[in-house]
Amino acid sequence: MRKALGALVWGIVLVGCGSSGETSQEIQTPPSEVTLTPEVPLESQTTLLSLMSEEDWEWLFPFRFGKANPYGAEYNKGSSACERLGIEGSVEESDACDIYTLDTFKEAVQRYNSYAKAYDKPLFLEEGSVSQQAEELSAFFAHISRETSGTWSTAPVEENGWIEDDSHIGMVVWKGGLYWLEEIGHTTNLDGSVLEGGVGYVDSTSIYTPVENRSYHGRGPIQLSWNYNYGALSAWLYTYEIYPEVITSKETLLQNPSLVERDALVGFLSAIWFWMTPQGQKPSSHAVMLGEVSRVASSLEEGLPPLRSSVTTTLPLEEGESKDAEVVAYRFGATINIVNGGLECGLNAQTHQAPTQRVSYFNAYTTYWNYRYGLDATSTHLGYIALERVSDESSVLMQFATCYAQASYGSF
Repeated sequence: MRKALGALVWGIVLVGCGSSGETSQEIQTPPSEVTLTPEVPLESQTTLLSLMSEEDWEWLFPFRFGKANPYGAEYNKGSSACERLGIEGSVEESDACDIYTLDTFKEAVQRYNSYAKAYDKPLFLEEGSVSQQAEELSAFFAHISRETSGTWSTAPVEENGWIEDDSHIGMVVWKGGLYWLEEIGHTTNLDGSVLEGGVGYVDSTSIYTPVENRSYHGRGPIQLSWNYNYGALSAWLYTYEIYPEVITSKETLLQNPSLVERDALVGFLSAIWFWMTPQGQKPSSHAVMLGEVSRVASSLEEGLPPLRSSVTTTLPLEEGESKDAEVVAYRFGATINIVNGGLECGLNAQTHQAPTQRVSYFNAYTTYWNYRYGLDATSTHLGYIALERVSDESSVLMQFATCYAQASYGSF
């Protein structure tokens, strides 16, 4: 899709199995179970990121790309994962090709926050209470999980499988996050030139001039797409020297867009950048989840999306931390609206599979943080609804959380 809002322009596309709801990949059970032990923060000022451990990461993303797992589907088996990254080796032999690591994610957060502190910008996962951070990180992970996995009705529900009825959190949870590196149907060489799938997502009128034989399709954790987004991200990374080891000019990602998928630090930074930056009518998802936005957006002012004209309930506005499930559900629905509202929100939510999947991830992740660290984060209380569809007959909570009750940004 194409968006042109303000100085920064954005576009997100659905990816992986999520784009069609089906997959032909072989699904098998991993070899071992992650054993979880509940823990409680020692200090009230502790940040959630400082608490996160490898044990948490394995629970969240056991089938991530390049992880050593001989039971994974073909996309990750043998040396194919390493070849896609230009790394010699096999995921069956070591974790050399496991690029989506907790350490890399934490480094991306640290680099972003170093920039934010220097330029007086909001900080990612360092603001609000630990409970608020848990809600924000759950929302962030919910979106990147949906963008890089999806769900389908024939995937098995089994202990420690791709879809698991998890005894620790007492609900079904999908475990396929960070599996796909790029949008299905598109493949590029290591230098970013097109290999298969043709050239796509190119806007020749953009100030960020596309490079010949480059495709700017969805890549990385948030599935960044369109040349204007690759160009804006590259310019930001270069101008503020956030990753000078790799981003050596404003055009680096226009010239080699495959870095967004093959360099996990670039990929995570692209997702954090998208999450933290307001765009036209849209406030940042960060501000929405922390309750820093309590006004309704207009055509000229950013804010929460208004209710659709036919919706008669009351929009739940509240500032700061909230324990009201309707408030948190509407906030999460607003982040769906920010990420992909033109396709998924309003009446589109009736037929689109993504909103209920995103909500299911959010519910599972908030429940996990509460079980693991006793954080009292608020979820939508809807549980696992990934294979359901929202309608006028659905609860207000479900209509709020899936953005069904909201008008899409750009339509008002």
